[in-house]
Amino acid sequence: MKKAVGFIALFILFAGLSSMSSYAQEEAPARFIVFEDFVSPSDMPAYWEAQTEACELWAKHKLDIPVYAYLNDENVFYWVIPIKNFASIDDLYAKFMGLHQAMIDEDDFNADEAFADLYTGRQSVIQWDKELSYHAAKTGEEQPDKPFAEWMFCQVRAGHEQDFDAAIKAYVDYYKNIGSDYEWDVYKTLLGPDTPTYIIMVRAEDEVAMRTIEKELNDKYKDDFEELWQQFSKQLRSYETKKGWFLPKLSNMPAD
Repeated sequence: MKKAVGFIALFILFAGLSSMSSYAQEEAPARFIVFEDFVSPSDMPAYWEAQTEACELWAKHKLDIPVYAYLNDENVFYWVIPIKNFASIDDLYAKFMGLHQAMIDEDDFNADEAFADLYTGRQSVIQWDKELSYHAAKTGEEQPDKPFAEWMFCQVRAGHEQDFDAAIKAYVDYYKNIGSDYEWDVYKTLLGPDTPTYIIMVRAEDEVAMRTIEKELNDKYKDDFEELWQQFSKQLRSYETKKGWFLPKLSNMPAD
C-alpha cells in the first residue's frame, strides 16, 4: 500500500481484517498488528516531520491505543499495536477513522496529504510466544532503558515449525541452566509475507552492550552454541538480521 496516511494508513488493512472477525475469536496471547513504513533517505526529513506532528495530535486527542514505534538501520519504521484478537480490529478501525477525521476538522491536519508519496508500507499480524521467549526476570514489559534492538527474521522451511520450536526451546532450556541474563522475545507471523516467519527480538542499552555480552557467552560456551545452532539453522529456509531503536517520542503509551 502506498500513500494513505502514514502510520494512520490503517484503514485499508483494518477493513480487510475486519471481515475475518469470525476467525480466532478466542482470547489470544499477546498479538500485534505491525505496520512497516519503508522510507527513502531523501524523504526521511519530511516523513519524520509529518509523523512528529501526527504523534503530537495523538496526545492532544488522548489516543487510548498503545503504539510502539521502532526504526531500523535501513530507514524502515515499525509501528506495533497490541490487539486481543481479530474481532477487536473493528473497534480499532473505528477509533482511527474517528481520529483521522478529528485531526482534519479540528487541526487542519490531513494525513493523506501530509504523507503522500513519503513511504511504501506493508502489514502483518504477529503473536508473542511465551514458551519460546526467554526472560531471566520480568516479561511482557516495554524497556525504555534498552532502546537498542536487533531482530532476526527467520523464514522457516515449510512443515518444520515444530522442529524449529524445539530448536528454540533448547536455547531457552540452556540459558535457564546457565542462569544467563541475556534475554529475547519470539514472535510468530500469523498474517504477512513469507510465512511461516519467526521474529526473534533482543534488546540492550546499546549495540556495544549487546555485542559484549554475546562475546562473553560465546567465549565461554562456544562448543555448546555451535551444536545448538546446527539444530536451529537446519530448519531455516533463510534469515536476515536488522538493527534498530525503540522511539519513545513517537510511541503512544497511554496511562493505565
